[in-house]
Amino acid sequence: MKTSHTTACTEQSASTVPRPGSSLKFIRRKRGLSLEQVSALTGVSRPMLSQIEREASVPTISTLWKIASGLQIPLSGLLQEPERRMQKVVPDRPVEAEDGRMKAWLLFPFDPNTGTEIWRVSLEPGCVHSSPPHAAGGSQEMLEELQALRFMADLDHSYRAGGHGCRFVNIIQYHG
Repeated sequence: MKTSHTTACTEQSASTVPRPGSSLKFIRRKRGLSLEQVSALTGVSRPMLSQIEREASVPTISTLWKIASGLQIPLSGLLQEPERRMQKVVPDRPVEAEDGRMKAWLLFPFDPNTGTEIWRVSLEPGCVHSSPPHAAGGSQEMLEELQALRFMADLDHSYRAGGHGCRFVNIIQYHG
């Protein structure tokens, strides 16, 4: 039986969107996959994948999650420049969802040694964002001021901001 989690909290922010095209192309070519094969794995159309690789389209966070899940990589793997995977990440360009009412900045990219990635998330007042399940056995920890929440992320879950908005750090752990 599937259950879901809803999380509440406080605030907001701004800016531009990372372009994951070069990372997608790098990963696809490294694995020897065609666009058609990536489409079959992810459920994202071949034309959309091509547009993303050419940076002719800015994908939604839902599309990025489909690609990351289908390729069995963390979302942050699509948001890093392939040639800079070991450099410091400056969180100045968020990924946006819910018509810009949710913004997520990658603080620390996926670390294969720990299986974690860390995000700063901001939801405007009243914003609700639903997330599909992550990889089996994965978990999430959310830190907001002096509160923390941990849950298994391999279930449908959502984030809901109250009347003052919400800002939290989201630590995603991939097991496997």
